[in-house]
Amino acid sequence: MTRHPARTHQHPATVPVRAVAARLPKGRDEVQVFQRLASTSLAQWQANRAGLAGPQADVEYVHQARVALRRLRSAMDLFGHVLPRAWLRRWKPFWRTQARSLGVARDWDVLVNDWLPRVSAVADLAPTLSAWSQTHREAAHAELLAQVNQAGIDRQLKAFCRSVDRLPPGTKPVRVRPRWVRQRVRRLHEQAVRACRAVVDADEESRHALRIRLKRLRYTVDFLAQWMPPKRVRRYQRALAAVLDHLGQLNDLATVRRLLSGAPVEVQSLLDDWLCHQESTLLIRLPMALQAWQQTVLPWKRRH
Repeated sequence: MTRHPARTHQHPATVPVRAVAARLPKGRDEVQVFQRLASTSLAQWQANRAGLAGPQADVEYVHQARVALRRLRSAMDLFGHVLPRAWLRRWKPFWRTQARSLGVARDWDVLVNDWLPRVSAVADLAPTLSAWSQTHREAAHAELLAQVNQAGIDRQLKAFCRSVDRLPPGTKPVRVRPRWVRQRVRRLHEQAVRACRAVVDADEESRHALRIRLKRLRYTVDFLAQWMPPKRVRRYQRALAAVLDHLGQLNDLATVRRLLSGAPVEVQSLLDDWLCHQESTLLIRLPMALQAWQQTVLPWKRRH
């Protein structure tokens, strides 16, 4: 039986808790591997949950809690073909709602902490923009706090833990072995490569969709790294991380532009040219990162 965190009310961790690679049981079937991944992702989320105490909390709690849910949801996607449909219909929307509140709070954290100093250096907007941004940030954190502490949330978490423990093995259990890993990771890689075509000239929505696909690929490689050559995995992960860094900055820029669309008109007019220049610079550098990633030795290929 997979063991999950027993407590739901927790004191904040001394520092935000980062993801730790789970040592997956070899020779186990797909459902058993999913149970271990779900357990470690939930433990990370629970450890950071109590740190989501509002706008004065370390923003890294929000980021790491969000990473935990991304890992959990990626595991649900990776093993969705062996999980009961009724189970997925119940729990996917639940975790999507939790992730949405984290995402809104994270967007305002990024604007206030990462972009506001850069924006203020472009134009003398610090007093007006800072007060406006902070008001919206506090509202987003208040909504997040209400979401993670809503009535019945602890009961829901306990129900989720029990449901993961009780997942049936499936009609024809398939063991996770090197061949299984190669097939799954290669398919996700090839799908991502196809999605990369013309991404520089694509719109924000298409680049965001590619980023989500690449994140799913990265988490899958992280999950299954123990079945692949370590040095090759690390090189591949570094190249993939560089692409995701570029796409992440472009996504942040799109988010900043979206959030600032509600700012005073004088703010938007002063910053429009600067935001366009930042986007152009990032788009120029993106193809090099994509090429380096695609030319990296694929860690799941057999040595000859």
